[in-house]
Amino acid sequence: LSAVAPVDLAHMSLDEALQAQPARSEEIVRSVKAEVTQLVCNDMFAGIEPLELKDPALWARLMRGKFDVQFQKNAEGTHKKVKTRGVANPNSLPLAEKLRRKERDGKPSSPTASADSLWIHLALIAVQRRIAASFDVNMAFMHCLLKEGDHYYYLISPAIATIALAVRPSLGGGLRPDGSLIVQLKGTIYGLPESGLYFYNLFDTSLVAGGYLRSDADPCVYATASGSRVELDVSKDALGNLHVDDCLASFRTPEEHDKFREFMARTFKLGYTEQSIDQEGGISHLGLHIRRSPDSGDISAGQPGYETRLISTRLDADLPGSDCPHGKNLFRIDPDSPLLNTSEQSLFHTTVHELAFLARTRLALAPAVSFLRQRVLTPTREDRAKLTKALRYLSAHPHQCRIIRCATTLKLGIHADGGHASHADYRGHTGVAIFLGLNLVALICRKQSLQTHSSAETELVAVAEGVRRGLLIRAIAIDMGAAVNSARPTPVYQDNQSAITIANRGHGTNRHIGKRFQSVKDDMDAGLIRLLYRPSVLLCADVLTKPLTGEPFHRHIATLMAVGVPPSA
Repeated sequence: LSAVAPVDLAHMSLDEALQAQPARSEEIVRSVKAEVTQLVCNDMFAGIEPLELKDPALWARLMRGKFDVQFQKNAEGTHKKVKTRGVANPNSLPLAEKLRRKERDGKPSSPTASADSLWIHLALIAVQRRIAASFDVNMAFMHCLLKEGDHYYYLISPAIATIALAVRPSLGGGLRPDGSLIVQLKGTIYGLPESGLYFYNLFDTSLVAGGYLRSDADPCVYATASGSRVELDVSKDALGNLHVDDCLASFRTPEEHDKFREFMARTFKLGYTEQSIDQEGGISHLGLHIRRSPDSGDISAGQPGYETRLISTRLDADLPGSDCPHGKNLFRIDPDSPLLNTSEQSLFHTTVHELAFLARTRLALAPAVSFLRQRVLTPTREDRAKLTKALRYLSAHPHQCRIIRCATTLKLGIHADGGHASHADYRGHTGVAIFLGLNLVALICRKQSLQTHSSAETELVAVAEGVRRGLLIRAIAIDMGAAVNSARPTPVYQDNQSAITIANRGHGTNRHIGKRFQSVKDDMDAGLIRLLYRPSVLLCADVLTKPLTGEPFHRHIATLMAVGVPPSA
């Protein structure tokens, strides 16, 4: 592994940014001045009287301010812009104030759209040929003012204070002898735990007032439809997924698109940035490069820029590529393998989580990432070799995209498989792939949390996990207008006949397995699901439960990525 830090991903102070990228000094300074000016002009700061500096209440609620500079890149990996963001640092608050706020507010985080709803939405965009665009609210958190009692005091460094005072001299009451400045923080800014919740409440209230319906299954999914909400499988006029301050929206008609633009302009006075999924080069949304082919209508989602940076900064360029991201011994642990030293452990931990972020679109990494995430606390040289093999696979097979097909149905299908006693402690491994037609919308690949006594029990545990996730996806998909054939049971495909027999007829088993069996049985009796046999050679979830290699590995991954011709769901 290479220990070179990817500079373009780091958040730096003004001085650090100027030292790291001296050729961009003018762009950096302009970006910092623009951010400070925005904060001041939008009344995020209020001046204080000099006498307030002696008030103990001020010092009890004072936090250090930060202005982070980031060198942003496009999804292709080229320089996009320098972005500066004024950030709160609640960790710098005195301990007593932290405890008071925690006791009062608990954990004031905002809800966020699930990854499942994003992939469901992309499947709907492809199949229903919807108009689609991403909307990024400019200076999103500046649209919200803190409630009385939530105000903080904010300490600004001398360099930033000079810019702020040039814009609004009346803030000078809190100027200190060292040139730093204390102001009252009146609005929400990045870094405050409350900011996301304030913005979500503003967005949610405005959307609902504008006639949008919030999904019961995912509070960050919204839809409008000509018919009633209770009508199932009805294509929605407009759909939206909200992820903090980023929104992916789609529409059946240009008129609905224009209505949403009017809503955004009316609600957010600082404006918004819109990117169309059909524009040249596609869009960047939540770290994904998403574009629709003008020829086929299929949608591709990848992370080429992130992948390139990961390989260039984490892998020795002299190492050969690999045809598979893991070996047959992936789940085995050598007790005699030496532990990595402290710096090597830190690098291993960071790289594994970078790989996990990439596994959203590089699905072949799922088994390796699932295992390596269990090893981040005590990694060994053997674990590092397994991580390096995954990186060598990326190097040999770069820039593969996850495809969302347009020529398919939206019928829901669940593929569930379990690998019995796969791990060193003899616990099983769950693999679940959930499709809308031919498009994968959710994936589970993880070690099971309990011991099972037979392969059939292991399969039942996997089925229970898949059904729980699948029924949630079914609810979200129905709220979003997917024709999931909701009047019929959802098919759950399994390759173990004994597990299907147990689920259908019942079987005495221990309490932990019994709970899972009963939940599956109840869903079958309610007509929500039906278990169907499918041999391992056709069950794509098989690749998620064991370290397959060669032709079976490539065939199943092609099905998950929708780059091959998968079996009908």
